Amino acid sequence: MSGATVDRPVLNEAMRRVEEGESGGIVVYDVKRFGRTLIDSLGLIKRITEAGATFASVQDGFDLSTQGGRLAMRMMLVLAEDELERITANWDEARRRAVERGVHLTATVPFGYRRRDDNGLEPDPVNAPVLTELFERRANGEGWSDLSR
Repeated sequence: MSGATVDRPVLNEAMRRVEEGESGGIVVYDVKRFGRTLIDSLGLIKRITEAGATFASVQDGFDLSTQGGRLAMRMMLVLAEDELERITANWDEARRRAVERGVHLTATVPFGYRRRDDNGLEPDPVNAPVLTELFERRANGEGWSDLSR
């Protein structure tokens, strides 16, 4: 899961194991893969160290037992957060441009439509009339059970 969120099932389980003394720490390949927000990542690392465990980043190689190592870690976390903001802004702009061009962005085509060669959508000649009828019937107060039948 994205490092942009602190609520990740595998991370939660790893933190539980560390805090209950079942694990001696957490090793990540790159601090950017651990977390992309400075505050959340620092909070997790503080919990790890307060539990008497070790946090290590293989790629980054900082030593949290030294002031310089802690400074390096904080700077890398700031850069990770900045990178997330840049990626998010770029994705938002790309998505906005795609929508302006009429491109449908998800892999699954919504019921009642089909994908054109240019990735835009067009009404499916078989299913679109069914969908239109369902919307009209629902707008006229028909219940979900009746519509599903």
